[in-house]
Amino acid sequence: MEMVINSLMQFSDRFGELFLSLSSVDFSAFYRLSPPRFPILRSLQIRDEDFHRGKIRNLGPEVEQMHSSYFTALLSRMPVLKELQMRKFTVADDRYSSLPCNWEHITKLEITATLGPDQVITILSSTPKMESITLSIGLSTPHVFHDLRVVQLNNLVEMKLTFLRLFTQVSMTMHRPDVISAFEAEITSIFDCIQCTALYSLSFLCHHVLLSRLPFIGLPLHALETLELTMPMTVEMMAECISKTPNLVNFQLTDLDDVSTGPQLHADPLQESYLQRLTPSSNSPTAPLWWPKLQNIRVLSRLMSPYAYRYANAFSTSTLTRFLKIRSESNSLSVPRLKSCDILFRQRPAFSEAELQTLRNLKDERGLKLRLNGARCPSVWEFGPDSPETGLVEPLNGTKLSDMECIFGTDVIV
Repeated sequence: MEMVINSLMQFSDRFGELFLSLSSVDFSAFYRLSPPRFPILRSLQIRDEDFHRGKIRNLGPEVEQMHSSYFTALLSRMPVLKELQMRKFTVADDRYSSLPCNWEHITKLEITATLGPDQVITILSSTPKMESITLSIGLSTPHVFHDLRVVQLNNLVEMKLTFLRLFTQVSMTMHRPDVISAFEAEITSIFDCIQCTALYSLSFLCHHVLLSRLPFIGLPLHALETLELTMPMTVEMMAECISKTPNLVNFQLTDLDDVSTGPQLHADPLQESYLQRLTPSSNSPTAPLWWPKLQNIRVLSRLMSPYAYRYANAFSTSTLTRFLKIRSESNSLSVPRLKSCDILFRQRPAFSEAELQTLRNLKDERGLKLRLNGARCPSVWEFGPDSPETGLVEPLNGTKLSDMECIFGTDVIV
């Protein structure tokens, strides 16, 4: 690898975009053979190949510190860098905000390592030209509020934030109402600190926390075109989400249910009445149509509790079929044609043969990209895994599944 790196370095003054996926040894070689400057490098993607492949290494703190210093030195050689993506790559002592990468010029930032709220706001306050951020924020002390300052990001158009609950002795009691309320308040405060008037794409992921309201409701959502949510979603939050985003074009909901949120399970967020309001109707022409610009929709039930799969779907097959048919056949300028729809049901619904034929025609003749799958109910859990009544049960493994598959099995409908 060292010979390859050395041969490439003769062109280093022409590097405009650079993607490094190197082991610790190769990264040391890259640093050693690098020139004093990368004069036109504008985009850097870096990934720890050992970490990416799941290799276990124990280099010791001194060696890890040395590799971190190599990375810091490399960044200082990139004077015009605008895009920085750090995937599965960590910095010693988590001092990301101290990296010498001319923060005032950065327009795109992705860090997969988990940052604290204070560090996130510190970074964003140094990036006035930021256009796109993808960050993971760890919350571990729900009763300690962070004194966060407001940051103004007038150019920010895309925001992807993942909130992770870091397990501590306090957070083990996550299902307690007062702890949930404290976490919810802290997440809301982080969103309230980010002022972004040009935002058109928002992605929000929150595991382990069943919120009572949408924490990003204070953002300017009226012009939002893309919304991706990965969280336990209630019926009330779904209605609030629709009402606050009238110009949405792309919507994805991955509905989560985690046993750590307590024994209470929430109902299916996409209700019958919501689908009806998403469907143009000549019977009620005065009722405003929800999401008139919608072109792509994905609603996936990614539930972990086996008992959640016994909840019936909240809308009928006839209402869904009518929604898909009318929206995908629309030729109105005010209501563009629906292009794609993916749904992973909690239970496989009983479509009639006529409805199935209509759906197949929409795919084959109208060009609708349609995938409807139903989760299989894990009946073996009535007795418990490996009980005498069921015999041996294969261990669950959801890591190799696509987002349209369920850990208990999946039935393809259309």
